[in-house]
Amino acid sequence: PLRRKIALFYNRMMMIIKIMLMLFIPFFLFTNYFNEVKQEIIQNIYELAAEYGFRLENVLIEGQYNTKEEDILNTLNADKGTPIFAINMNLIMNHLRRNPWIKNIAIIERRLPNTIYIRISERIPIAIWQINGQIFLIDEDGYKITNNIDNFSNLLHVVGSDANIYTSKLILDLANYPDFAKKVVSAVRYGERRWDLNLEQAIIVKMPEVNFKQALDYLVKL
Repeated sequence: PLRRKIALFYNRMMMIIKIMLMLFIPFFLFTNYFNEVKQEIIQNIYELAAEYGFRLENVLIEGQYNTKEEDILNTLNADKGTPIFAINMNLIMNHLRRNPWIKNIAIIERRLPNTIYIRISERIPIAIWQINGQIFLIDEDGYKITNNIDNFSNLLHVVGSDANIYTSKLILDLANYPDFAKKVVSAVRYGERRWDLNLEQAIIVKMPEVNFKQALDYLVKL
């Protein structure tokens, strides 16, 4: 009988412990009451993994041409030797998205044991847009990239409130006549409906609102 009582008491205690664990584990994992404890446990795991080689040693970047390498590296907020699992990938993604040069972020991943790999696609500047006394590099979508045009002063200069939207189409039309396109110094968008083309030797051509391609073909023949 004593052995049976002990066994019964043991079974009851185990049942109570199991119930308490079932209640405590979700409470521990899905509430904020134990955040400090959880963070300390996670950090200890990261540091333990780092001792076995899982720490930052290399950063591989692909698709970066005009984006400053320093700006990309700063988004990691980590030094060489940082536990690689402690690096917040979502935070890196959010910071990179704020960079005006970056159009798309293809991949951000850990390549274990010690490498962060980043592949991006950049915006390609196609023209210099002047609006309200300011100038910006713009891409094919008319997106303002930067006001630093030092390395792109040879691009077509366009002016007008909606010139950025129609610049891509203008450049495509001019591309059909490459010799003539070289003579176009700038283009001014008037009335949000048509272009004036400013050519070399101070020649201004007022292009029509409709039948732009036919007019351009006629102009080239002239």
